[in-house]
Amino acid sequence: MNESRDHLKINGLEKVVMDRIKIPQCYRMFWGQSHLMGYEELLSKKVKAEGQSGQALRDSLKAVERLEEELDAGICLQSEYFCLLLKRSSK
Repeated sequence: MNESRDHLKINGLEKVVMDRIKIPQCYRMFWGQSHLMGYEELLSKKVKAEGQSGQALRDSLKAVERLEEELDAGICLQSEYFCLLLKRSSK
């Protein structure tokens, strides 16, 4: 957190308030599926754009498919969102 404060100070910002928002258990499965679907779509477009040379992207798509299998097996992602309100420093 100190590194974040230093970064804010360097850029002339100061924190007003910060809140952490956890995704409730009942929504985690839906959030995980939606997140992976979006990521998979983005990677698919990149693979198509790069053609056959996109081996790293194809490997990433395979990793997403493995994560989808884990979601199907009942594993869910636990994520937090950070809501951060900043203001310009008066200094």
